[in-house]
Amino acid sequence: MGGAAAAAAAAAALVFLVLAVFAVNPAASGATTGGPDENMPHYNNAGAQSGDAHRAAQDLGCGVTGGCATLDTCGSDSSDADCAAPDSYVCEHQLPGLSVCESPPVASMQPCWMSGLDGALRLNQISLPGTHDTMSKGISACLQEGQANYVHTQAWSLRTMLDTGVRAIDVRIRRKSDLSLVLEHGIVELPYGFDVDVRDVLASFLTDNPTETVVMFYQMNDLAGEDSSGGVTAEDTLQASMSQYPDLWLDGAVVPTLEEARGKAVLPTDMGQEEQNDFNLSSFEAVATKKGLVRDFFLEGGGVPADGGPFRLNYLSGTGTYVYPLTVAAGLKSVYQGTNEVVFEFSGGSLGVVMFDFVGEDAVAHVVAQQGTDGLSWDQPQEESATSPEISGAT
Repeated sequence: MGGAAAAAAAAAALVFLVLAVFAVNPAASGATTGGPDENMPHYNNAGAQSGDAHRAAQDLGCGVTGGCATLDTCGSDSSDADCAAPDSYVCEHQLPGLSVCESPPVASMQPCWMSGLDGALRLNQISLPGTHDTMSKGISACLQEGQANYVHTQAWSLRTMLDTGVRAIDVRIRRKSDLSLVLEHGIVELPYGFDVDVRDVLASFLTDNPTETVVMFYQMNDLAGEDSSGGVTAEDTLQASMSQYPDLWLDGAVVPTLEEARGKAVLPTDMGQEEQNDFNLSSFEAVATKKGLVRDFFLEGGGVPADGGPFRLNYLSGTGTYVYPLTVAAGLKSVYQGTNEVVFEFSGGSLGVVMFDFVGEDAVAHVVAQQGTDGLSWDQPQEESATSPEISGAT
């Protein structure tokens, strides 16, 4: 190759490299950054994101109007205007199993899908679509130090989830010093209260749809302490709230049948649980290992749970340093697929309770459709190259 040709080829290669860097890393073009890897999505307070996941959504036909304020523009000195939600966020197409849109299409709603099931089935024998940290929609983009990226795990309200077909929820309740019950995710207090935003919504939905049931897995965090509340425990405070709807709740030591649970919110604390909830991902490579754990748990269940057995919860969620819940659920475009897509590999038998982050209507519909008794069929994917054992913890 001549000198001029070689120089031209080198210049072209340099341009290609620069363009590639810009495409993968917005920071390279001078964009404000919120962390060392700008392939990661960042949320505004309506569930919109920027970064690679946002670009993937745009490629699939999602439109955003009004602009997308991101965490990168927010901080302790930010004005509310900096974090304004877009006027609308509409997705006509989306990544498999995932939604970052505030509402799914009306046609995908299935508020009474349990009406066609045999009432003699126990709830542990039914495939139940669920959501991890159910109430983490609408997290303020102005949480400091990028906390919203880790705290935000859902795009839909509780009522939207239930109308779409979700039948298992994961609620983290915090009793404050004034004995009020609010919701939390980790150390972050969410902008919702238990009474109005969970209890009343469950009561309304189950009144409207008496053939259904909702299993409410919950954790309590007591910031008041019994000493400052006259010996009243956090569980006592929760029970007092629940007593406003005495006929709504169903608990006990045995998983109930669907007929026993229809029109009820089931409290499974003493009913027995087995779960896969390894969530702490040390790197993006660990997502592949997480997906392997999800698959193994499905396969171990076999698709034919025993009458009288425990609930089996398979959490598809994960997070870590600069590894955000949406990144795990959705994957990184052209790099790896997210955990939400794993559920589509399995069909035929019961999947147990499947706990999603950013659950999509197609994932809900798929889980609902798997109510067979002949065992699971697995459409095994091609081997993924990224693996890592560095996953630990459960929350």
